[in-house]
Amino acid sequence: MKSSQEFLEKILIVDSDKAKLEAMKTMLANVDAEIHEASSGNSALSFMIRNDYALVITALTMPKMDGCELLQLMREFPTTVNTPVFMVSDKVLDNDLLLECYENRVIDIMQWPVNEHVIQAKAKVFVSLSSQSNTSELKSSLDKSINYNLTQNQTSNSQDDDKAEKQKILIVDDLEENLYALEVLLRKLDLNIYKASSGMMALDLLKENQFSLILLDVQMPEMDGFEVAKRINDMNLPEAIPIIFVTAISKEHKHVYQGYESGAIDYIFKPIEPAILLAKVSIFMQLYNHRHKLKKMVMEKNELLEKVEAQNTQLGYLAYHDPLTKCANRAGFENKIVECLSSAKRYSRMFALILIDLDHFKVINDVYGHDYGDAILQKVVDRLQDTLRTSDFVARLGGDEFSVILDEINSFHGAGKAAQNIIDSLTETYVINNKKLRIGASIGIACYPNEHFEDEIEASAFIKNADIAMYRAKQRRNNSYEYFSSEFSQQHQERTDIENSLKFALEKEELFLGAMKI
Repeated sequence: MKSSQEFLEKILIVDSDKAKLEAMKTMLANVDAEIHEASSGNSALSFMIRNDYALVITALTMPKMDGCELLQLMREFPTTVNTPVFMVSDKVLDNDLLLECYENRVIDIMQWPVNEHVIQAKAKVFVSLSSQSNTSELKSSLDKSINYNLTQNQTSNSQDDDKAEKQKILIVDDLEENLYALEVLLRKLDLNIYKASSGMMALDLLKENQFSLILLDVQMPEMDGFEVAKRINDMNLPEAIPIIFVTAISKEHKHVYQGYESGAIDYIFKPIEPAILLAKVSIFMQLYNHRHKLKKMVMEKNELLEKVEAQNTQLGYLAYHDPLTKCANRAGFENKIVECLSSAKRYSRMFALILIDLDHFKVINDVYGHDYGDAILQKVVDRLQDTLRTSDFVARLGGDEFSVILDEINSFHGAGKAAQNIIDSLTETYVINNKKLRIGASIGIACYPNEHFEDEIEASAFIKNADIAMYRAKQRRNNSYEYFSSEFSQQHQERTDIENSLKFALEKEELFLGAMKI
C-alpha cells in the first residue's frame, strides 16, 4: 500500500454513515490519491482549511449540515470555490433541489448505491486534471523565490487575465440543428465555441486548438462518440481534455460504462436542461482557468528562479575573477594557492609560484590614459595564457601585478625557464590603436618544497617569499627574475626596517644636515 507521502492529490469523502464511508473508500482504492474521510459538514470544512482537494464526494443527507449547505459554504470560500464536488443521494432529487445543486456548480449527482466503475472513472479524471496543475511545483518555486514581489505579480496576473484569450469549447454533433441549439445555450458564457459535424472534423480541430471541454454526441455515422473519445485519449495531447457525452441514447448501465471506458467524464441526457448544462460547463471552465493560472505562475516563478540563479552564478564568478581580464582575481588566487600547497604536502609534489610586476606601467596610464593601460593588461593575460600550459593558473592580483602557479613541475629549473618565457613574451611590442608601446617585467619565484624554509609553510608566507624575490628582481634590473632564498628574505627585512626607521625619524625631525648639535 502506498504511503501518504507518495500521493500528490487528495480526495475528501463526506458522509455521516460510517458504512458508506468505508464502502466509498474501498471503491476508490485503485485511484492514485490520498483519501480523507469526514463524518459531517463541519469536519469537512475543517479538513478543507488544511488541505487542497482534487475532488470532494459528499452525501446529500446528513444531520446538522446537509450536502447542499456544505456545497453552498464551499462556494463562498476562496480556497474551495473551484473545488470539484460530487453529490451522492439515497433518492432521486426533485427538480428544485437538483437545480439548486447545479447552480452551486456541483459536478455530478449520483444515486446510492454508486457503481464502482463509474465513480472510479470520474475520480481518476479529476485527479489527473488536478495533478496537471503542478501545484507541488508551484509551492516549491514559491518557497525558493523568497524575494519575489507577490503583490506586483497578482496585479500583473489580473491585467493579463483581462487580456487573456477566451477559452475554447468544442461541440461535436452530426445534426446542424443540435449544434445550433447547444451554441445558443452556451452563448451565455464567455467562451469561443467551435463546432464539428463529424468525428474526423473534431480530431482535426484538436490538432490545432487547445480546448477546455468537449461536448460530444454519441450517435454519429461513420465514427460514433465512443470511438471519437477513445481516439482523443490516444492522441497523447499535452493536457487531458474533459469530455461530456450529450446523448439521447438509453441510460442503461452498459451504455454508460462504455462511455466511461472510452474516456468520458460525464453524461448530459437529452432533452437538455439548460441550467444543468451551463452549470457543468461553467465548472469545467473554472477548473481550466485555475489550472492555467497555476501553470503560468509556475512558469513565472521558474523564470524568476533561473534569473536569480544566473545572477548568483555571475556574482560567484565575479567574486573570484577579474572583470577586466577575465582571469582569476586575488580571492581566486588565494584559494588556488592554498589548494596547491595542501595537495603538494599530501602527495609530495613540486610546484612553483611566480609573481609578476610590470615595470613602468604607471607611465603608460599617466601619459596615454587608462584605456591604453586596460588594453595592455588584457593583452598581458592573453600572452601569459599563450605562453603557459593549460594546467597552469593565471591571476591578476591588482593593478599591474599578476601571479602564475605552475602546478606539478619536474624541477625548480623549469620555473626559471617558464619565467624567462614570460619575460620574452611580455616585453614584445604592443600595438594599441596603431600606437606601439613596450613594457618590462620583474618576476619573483618561490618553489615548494624548498630547503630554505620549512615544509609546513603557510600560504601567506609562501606568497611573501615570492614577493621578496620579485622585489629583488626589480632592484637588480628590469626584465629579470629571481628565486627566493633565506638571504633575500633577511636582506629584504633589513631594508624594510631601515626604510621604516628613516620615515619615523623624518616625522620626528631627528635627521639634520651638517654638524650635530651639542
